Amino acid sequence: IADLLDISRLENGRILAAPAPFSLATLFEALGVEFKALAQNQGTSLRIRSSRLVVNSDSKLLRRVLQNFLTNALRYAHGRVLLGVRRQGHHVSLEVWDSGPGIPADKLELIFEEFKRLDSHQTRAEKGLGLGLAIADRLCRVLGHELSVRSWPGHGSVFSVKVPLAP
Repeated sequence: IADLLDISRLENGRILAAPAPFSLATLFEALGVEFKALAQNQGTSLRIRSSRLVVNSDSKLLRRVLQNFLTNALRYAHGRVLLGVRRQGHHVSLEVWDSGPGIPADKLELIFEEFKRLDSHQTRAEKGLGLGLAIADRLCRVLGHELSVRSWPGHGSVFSVKVPLAP
C-alpha cells in the first residue's frame, strides 16, 4: 500500500526534494543495518563499499531510491550484491550490482513502468508488485539525478544514480 501511495504522490507532484549536504557514510551505514540481515537470511552476500564523500541531495528520497535498488537486487541475485560509490568528477555514481539473471536489452525500458516485472521461476519476485523501479525512476526525476541501468543477461545488472558532490 505504501508503494501505491508513493506512486500517487509522485504522479501528483506532492513529493518535493529538499536537498542538503550529507555524508554517504551515514547513508550507507543505515542501508547496511537495514539490508545485511535480510541478505544473510536469503543466503546472499551483501558487500557495502562506502565513502566519506559528502553529496548534495535529499537524503530521505535518495535512501528510498537505493532501498528499491537493493530490494530488487536481493530479490533477483544469485549469491552476491554490492553497494558502492564511483567518483566521476563533481558527481558520484551510487551503484548496486547484482549477480542475478540480468535483463535483456529490449526490456531495459519496460522495467521502469508500474506493475511490470520480469519474473522467473528462479527468483523471489513473487514478493513484489513491480513498483520499486518505477518509484526509483520518479524519485530520481524529482531529485534531478540521472538513473541508469546496465545489464548482462545470465550474469547480472547494475543500477546507478548520479549525485552531485557537495561544494
